[in-house]
Amino acid sequence: MKHNYFISLILALTLSSINGIAQVQTRIVTPKTFISILGHDKNDETTIISLPPLDMEKIRKEDAEDAKNGSLDRFGRVTLLSIGLGAGKWRLDVPHRGYTWSLGVTSKQAKALLINFDDFTLPEGAELYAYNSAKTMVFGPVTRDNSPSKEGFATDLMNGDTIFLELFEPIRVKGQSKLHIMSVLNAYDITWQDQADDTPGFLLPCQRDVVCPEGNAVGTEMDAVAFLFDTRTSTACSGTLLNNACQNLRPTLLTATHCLGGGSSNPNNWSFRFKFRNTICGGTNTTSYISIHGADEVVRSPGGSSSTDALLLLLRARPSPQSGITYAGWSRNTNITNVTALHHPRKHPMKVSTAPAPTPITNIQISSQGGVRILTQGWQANWDQNMAVQPGSSGCGYFDQNRRVIGQHSAAPSEQCVTREGLAGRFDVYWNEGFSAFLSDDPSVMTTNTIAIPSMSIPVDLCANTPLTLSNLPANMGFTGGSIIGANITGWFSGIAPQSGYN
Repeated sequence: MKHNYFISLILALTLSSINGIAQVQTRIVTPKTFISILGHDKNDETTIISLPPLDMEKIRKEDAEDAKNGSLDRFGRVTLLSIGLGAGKWRLDVPHRGYTWSLGVTSKQAKALLINFDDFTLPEGAELYAYNSAKTMVFGPVTRDNSPSKEGFATDLMNGDTIFLELFEPIRVKGQSKLHIMSVLNAYDITWQDQADDTPGFLLPCQRDVVCPEGNAVGTEMDAVAFLFDTRTSTACSGTLLNNACQNLRPTLLTATHCLGGGSSNPNNWSFRFKFRNTICGGTNTTSYISIHGADEVVRSPGGSSSTDALLLLLRARPSPQSGITYAGWSRNTNITNVTALHHPRKHPMKVSTAPAPTPITNIQISSQGGVRILTQGWQANWDQNMAVQPGSSGCGYFDQNRRVIGQHSAAPSEQCVTREGLAGRFDVYWNEGFSAFLSDDPSVMTTNTIAIPSMSIPVDLCANTPLTLSNLPANMGFTGGSIIGANITGWFSGIAPQSGYN
């Protein structure tokens, strides 16, 4: 089903921030670099709220029970609060012609802290940052363009026992911001993000970084992989951003239904962290990553406790071209010679696992959430030596020899390097369970490829009839026409196969 038709597109010029629209960057910095971002290194005038201590003995018992029941593992607990802009301190910011509000939250036992908001509105020009007391992590700026209006929002996890918030309002919008803190996630285990060595006994020694030689065959599809966690329950999984037949960059993400935790977890509260990986093999030097907060459930495999365990989400926001995030291809074909899993076991930076051709399986019983669920139809992969999957890998994509997703990880019979099995739902099966409506309404489409987000190169001096360069256009798509009206460029894309339900 091929058509040539035209779709008008207005490309807003968003050149001022590498974060772009709809996403927030977390940067790993030095204290010296920190000063260049916020313009200061002092927080001694900030009001600091102290949280009550966690009951670690109780938490250890709960975590042990979760492991026994096959429940999703947690790395923190939530403390409920009710704090608005009436707390904290305002000060006049003369150099920037505005006002700055700041607030700190501390917990002596915390390894990292994250703040959840249930009311979050920023006016034009306002910026919010979160950072840690060591000034080695900065989340932001969060602006009106990259945050949901009046909806729940959350910062990223900031390492250490204290997190600071800093809000800047220009004079012209003074008093228009609305922030209300509903809870703080107190993380007591962050070996996975603390730039410490991968802990033996926690992360299996047979896990390999995606940048190790074992991942040499992995391409840009790694930039479609997300580490995801619930900011209110601290449960974690993996997922993959998928391309669709229309190639319109609709941000649909594939993960596992059991990541919902039997209903205790809600994708509206999930944080999706892309490009979270070490930069050298066996290293501990993750740098910066991109976070998108919140998603809506689109479709899940039917059957309750008996299903293919697949879950498709629609992210609240699209990644921007500046992020480098890609959309992974998929395949409905079953002629598979080998598979590769890209995942975040035990919440760690991205790992890679490879295996020969997987075996089709049916009606496999899996202990989970205190009961038994059944993987009705799926794949069984037997990972190569020195590779495995673990809790946290759930929902990650299994890629075939053409680097296309053919399923999502559902379970591993045992968490060890000797028995290295992985079980996954089958893409070709749940395709007919409602997934096709969101990925293609064309039954002839059997595969898609991984694509990058189109971007535009714009000269410094932008005048009428100035040549513009478009990069990363999907196959069979062209850009014609083009005119400049104010700060917008209007042009026409052609060659896109129309899909029902798309704009």
